[in-house]
Amino acid sequence: MQGIILICCRAGSKRLPNKNILPFANSNLTTIACEQGVRVCQKLSPLGIDAETVISTDLDIDLPELVNYVPRPRELATDTAQMQDVVAHAVNTISSTREIDFVCLIQPTSPIRRDKDIVAAVTLLKHNPGVTVLSVSKPLQPMTDFISLDGKLANLDPQGEFTQHLFITGGIYCLSTSALHEHKSIVGEPDRIKLLVTPPETGLDIDHKFQFDLAREIYSVEYAET
Repeated sequence: MQGIILICCRAGSKRLPNKNILPFANSNLTTIACEQGVRVCQKLSPLGIDAETVISTDLDIDLPELVNYVPRPRELATDTAQMQDVVAHAVNTISSTREIDFVCLIQPTSPIRRDKDIVAAVTLLKHNPGVTVLSVSKPLQPMTDFISLDGKLANLDPQGEFTQHLFITGGIYCLSTSALHEHKSIVGEPDRIKLLVTPPETGLDIDHKFQFDLAREIYSVEYAET
């Protein structure tokens, strides 16, 4: 089984400018994701899985060793570009030089993600060909009582059903390249999804400054040594 651990990031970011290269734990989110990809590839090798780390980006940044760089075209570096198009471009670029069976997308904006969860996702895919493996977590608090803009209280989950649901963290998407191309989606075939349940804190996705600061604090305390 051959594939890529793929990091996709771009220079532009509206809510938190330059978030992918801001100082973070003596590094930055992009470099941390690349280093994690390299570590994961090394951990997959004894399992009979041949993977390499690839980054698709328009950032001008020094990359760690063993990271394959795919230039991200300008039309795929806008805030309206679809992630499946970015992933497909990277997969097609790498596929022109060697055969790959799967792609595992890890977002740099999820720095609390654990190596072992990525390894578990790829291993799950290996034993379940054709599925898509998504990282999910339980909500930190029940989504029950809300207030509408006109000041009325509303319970959106009166039966407590939402508490049985999980949310997609966005930290790990793992699927076969054939599913990616056939369904033109990073979730592949909707009816063939395997869930990888991860701790809630690992699902923290950075889009605003307070999330960046929180992730940096958690990372420095618990995840600096992976």
